[in-house]
Amino acid sequence: MMRNLIPELVSAPISALEVQGSHILSGETSYLHIYNLNTGNHLHQLHVLGPHIIHGICKGKDGVCAVFGQKAVCIIHLDLEENIRIKTLCDTTEFPDWILDVSFLSHETSSNCLGIVLAHNSVMLWDWKLKVCIEHVHCAENCILYSAKILGDTWQGMTVCAGTVFNQIVLWTPREEKDSMGRVQVSGRLSGHEGVIFNMSYHHKRNLLCSVSDDRSIRLWRLDLESTPRLQSDDAQKVLYGHSARVWDAKILDDTIVSVGEDAVCCVWNNDGDIIHRFSSHKGRSIWSLAVHEDQKTIVTGGGDSSIRMWSIASEQEQCIKTEELDLVREAQLLLSKSSTNDEFNDADKLVPRQLAVLNSGKIIIMTLNGCLLSFTLHSKEWRLLSQDVNYQSYSILTVSPSHQIAAIANIHGNVKVIALDSGHTLVEEAIFSGKMLNLCWMDEDNLFASGPDGLVFWLKLSRSSDRFSLGKHTSFKLPEAQQRWLTTIALIPHQEGAVVCGDRRGSVLLYSQLQRGKGEEDLEPAGPAHCLLGVHGKAGVTHVCHHAGYVYSSGRDGTYRQYGIQGTRLQMLNTFKVYKGFNWIESIAFTSSDDILVSGFHSSSFLIWSTQSSEKLVEIQCGGGHRAWGFATCIPTPGGTSPTVGDRSMEVDATGGAQAVFACIKAKKVIVCTAPAQKLQQHPILKESLHGRKVSCIKHLATVAVPEGDCALVASGSEDNAVNISLVIFPPSNPSTIHVLHRLNVHISSVRCLATCPSSYEVIDQGEVTEGHDPGQRLLLFSVGGRRTIQCWRVRIPSECFVKDQIHKWMKSACTVEHLASYGNTDNVKQRRWLKKHGQPIDAETRFMSVCVWKESEVELPKTDGRKIDCLLGVGGSDAVFRVFTFSEDSKVLRPLLSTDCHQGCLLTTVSIVHRCPWGTVPILLTAGTNGKIALWGIQKAIKECGKDVRRERLSNEEGGFSNYETKMDSDVCLVSEASISNRGDDHMETITTELSPSQEGVLNSELKPKSQNFETNEKSLSLHHQAREQPQSAPSSTLDESSVLQEECDALWDSNDDIGRLLLSVSAHQSGVNALCINQIDDDHYIMVSGGDDNAIHLALISVSSSQSDKLITLRLESSYTVSQSHAAQVTGLCFIDRFTMVSSSIDQRMIVRKVDLTANDTPTFEVMQICSSFIMIADCCDMTLSTLRDADHCIAVCGQGVQVLRLKEH
Repeated sequence: MMRNLIPELVSAPISALEVQGSHILSGETSYLHIYNLNTGNHLHQLHVLGPHIIHGICKGKDGVCAVFGQKAVCIIHLDLEENIRIKTLCDTTEFPDWILDVSFLSHETSSNCLGIVLAHNSVMLWDWKLKVCIEHVHCAENCILYSAKILGDTWQGMTVCAGTVFNQIVLWTPREEKDSMGRVQVSGRLSGHEGVIFNMSYHHKRNLLCSVSDDRSIRLWRLDLESTPRLQSDDAQKVLYGHSARVWDAKILDDTIVSVGEDAVCCVWNNDGDIIHRFSSHKGRSIWSLAVHEDQKTIVTGGGDSSIRMWSIASEQEQCIKTEELDLVREAQLLLSKSSTNDEFNDADKLVPRQLAVLNSGKIIIMTLNGCLLSFTLHSKEWRLLSQDVNYQSYSILTVSPSHQIAAIANIHGNVKVIALDSGHTLVEEAIFSGKMLNLCWMDEDNLFASGPDGLVFWLKLSRSSDRFSLGKHTSFKLPEAQQRWLTTIALIPHQEGAVVCGDRRGSVLLYSQLQRGKGEEDLEPAGPAHCLLGVHGKAGVTHVCHHAGYVYSSGRDGTYRQYGIQGTRLQMLNTFKVYKGFNWIESIAFTSSDDILVSGFHSSSFLIWSTQSSEKLVEIQCGGGHRAWGFATCIPTPGGTSPTVGDRSMEVDATGGAQAVFACIKAKKVIVCTAPAQKLQQHPILKESLHGRKVSCIKHLATVAVPEGDCALVASGSEDNAVNISLVIFPPSNPSTIHVLHRLNVHISSVRCLATCPSSYEVIDQGEVTEGHDPGQRLLLFSVGGRRTIQCWRVRIPSECFVKDQIHKWMKSACTVEHLASYGNTDNVKQRRWLKKHGQPIDAETRFMSVCVWKESEVELPKTDGRKIDCLLGVGGSDAVFRVFTFSEDSKVLRPLLSTDCHQGCLLTTVSIVHRCPWGTVPILLTAGTNGKIALWGIQKAIKECGKDVRRERLSNEEGGFSNYETKMDSDVCLVSEASISNRGDDHMETITTELSPSQEGVLNSELKPKSQNFETNEKSLSLHHQAREQPQSAPSSTLDESSVLQEECDALWDSNDDIGRLLLSVSAHQSGVNALCINQIDDDHYIMVSGGDDNAIHLALISVSSSQSDKLITLRLESSYTVSQSHAAQVTGLCFIDRFTMVSSSIDQRMIVRKVDLTANDTPTFEVMQICSSFIMIADCCDMTLSTLRDADHCIAVCGQGVQVLRLKEH
């Protein structure tokens, strides 16, 4: 039986782009992809350059294109009609030197000529049909080039612009006279760049040459190819600076210049050198490729995040945001002079705006200090007085209903007045409280919530009978006690009568249920919350809550928005999201029909609307920073210019007849209005979505999901961009495979280094948890570790089967849910770091967690004591040569440090966990390997014993007032320290800090890998905070540090006198240096094959036998045989996995994947025989990790990651 590795898909940086009519051609590794610019659909792909990466696409005549990269060229013919057809005219041809540019040229001897500029400053005239070199000319400037550009369309009239390593551009032509060595002299030099030249472009009509450089500049040179001399001046005509990093490419258009760079920003410049557009939606570091449509109104960029995006640079988009200041005092005095005889209303000192709202009809509603309610229409510039009431002077609250048809105002006396905004008529006025009204919140047109003294909230019903309106008290409820105790936002829970979720000024999210009351129940005590998450958004309060697709969402001024599930009468926090670093004032979130989430708020001095789907700023308005009184609305015109009717959205029309986005705020007692074209609210099209912004450092198979046609696999990947992605790989039977990101988990504060999974113990399916049409499937715990000593834990629910044929990824995105359970590690919060520094606890920012492995409770029989169940043991290897053991409980959602041991002399690079079955039960075994090239196998029974002792230690601390948990009475948003775990712990919610004191230094590790183990409470200089939301406020014990130190000594006495984490079962010297990959496979009841790959390019195999002793219940490991494939790869081995008992796959930095068969001879001393079955070139550079997925048809798919992700299928013939 033969086996072959067949490439299935590649997601890598986009290295080349070219526009061909209404289609875009992209180069991704050696694959050419074709997209439709109008629909955004992917139409076709073709493998064209073998192992070479595509660096450029050159268009010829009649659909002929030259695709080139590295040292290869391929000529193809494109038929882009209804049925896309690609015909190869000239197979991939390799050249002896690196190719920098190609161009189709006419020549007297042949019509099939291609000019090729090579990296050693020479140009070749090549007949691509005959595959022969007609002429090869060298320049006298014999140096290495970084870039080159061919100008002209004939061999005799062409000019070569060459960017040298000496920061110069040299100009030369093949037709010039040659010297005695047959080399052409340089005809011109352009100097000025202070770095190497990366790219050049030329505009024939404007006679401009553009160059980009390592010095972050863009320089324009006057170059006329038709005149003599061609170069009028050696000095640059204009120098443009605007990028914060190196500039990779630039294009000259008729009216603008477009550039892209390493800062992942696309800049559009006008002829004066000013930036008129700045697009920055690509993730990661670089935009590598750039193309411009023929109409010069659309540009396409390809990034290092493997995404392709389109940007509109039409002149209409250059309209800047218009800002105006309303003359409120003068206009209000004119209105009041006509309608009021009371001079108090005309006092200019009291005509100060206090509240405002922007309507989607293009009106701004303003409440003044003297009790006047005014309306200003943007389009007609018309002012109108809606209401004036002396009872609403000095203090008033204004809120507008969701339909923008009516408004409610409240005063210091507890009165509420409802006003129709079209006519200004008072619909109803009622006295709700005897004291000050603190806030008003509309739920819909008929439900209004009034927040008053002592945390009391009335649910008011606005009803209409005949021509009269009434405002009645429907029911009431109370907010939890707090210093700032009023309602800020509220939302109704669908399908649950009388259930609402709300946020308060304390920063808490509250769930109330069964608020509906019947007759005779009106005088009952106000209801309390069914569940309360206190202070989840910090001191600044909750700004917005809403219900969407079965989940509750909240946002706050702590820079986060959170997702909750509803389980009966409880809120369960699922995930916490941050937009980007520095965006700390989030005001609201909105969901679009395309599953996008729009986040609005303030960052620095700007008001922003951010698209989470496209990762771009849709609107950015310079308003000076956050404002207490502000409003924003999108104003859409009505057909024919008619006035708006009931239910219409905003209708403000700009000069071009389009919609407008309107922002208004009160600044320095003045009303400032900013308007922008509503097109800015439309996200730019994405032809290909991004995967990761930087190198993908780890990848892990989660599950295989059955689909009606084909298969799909769910994988998790971690990256240096600090993100963990849950992605779906779809293997359709007849079409190319695709990869789609379902969830982006941005919780890590540094790079992600390793992933591990185990089955979840969570089995309860509460009401409303499973979405209609989705099966419960399976649940996995996903652990990720990385820099800054961080651990994150998620629970992933995966359906067992997909029931749709089309749009599988959209169905899976809703069916596959992710819940963030726990965190451990350092913090990036400035307040937290200051708190640590003040208390003498510096953050260890250098230590990185490099590897992680998991033992499930059912596999190793972890002790269950005192009702606290431990679900799994977590083993983590660190860069500080310390191996740490954690316990994790799904019920409490807490990661607890248990033990640590300095078991290696160097950085721990990889760890593996296995379970061996013995007659008396299961025995867990740990494999560790590091930079010293040694592999150690440990028995971890010691750690399992400590699980029970950890519970005893915790019980003692609780009885004595707390040893391990120093409970400090601090506010939740201040008491956040280095190792944070955000979780919900049932009915017993507390905020606690755990202090871990530094250990005494005990000698140096010896060469036999004998560990010195410490408990975590005496091993690390750090703090561990378990920050949980609480149902009720609890006072914390006031234990001092000295008292806690005494309790520390008492609890240390509970530890076993044996300091080892476990027995060293076996030590194997496998490699000369670091061990990057490690896997082990059981071949029978008592034998294992252990395989490792290292920095020495070798693969080491070891046959290990296991013997057990029934009397003392101990196992013994013995190395039966070993074998080294010394030159298994041409570079360090980074990935290993077993396909079956005797077949393994390896990957390496040399971009090769090799499948090998392992045989064992049946001699007295078994020996290994390793035979290569097949191999394949990997398109991904810097290979870091690999994972294996088994499909339903028994095929194996191997995903390898590095600078992107590639999936290969192992087919058996």
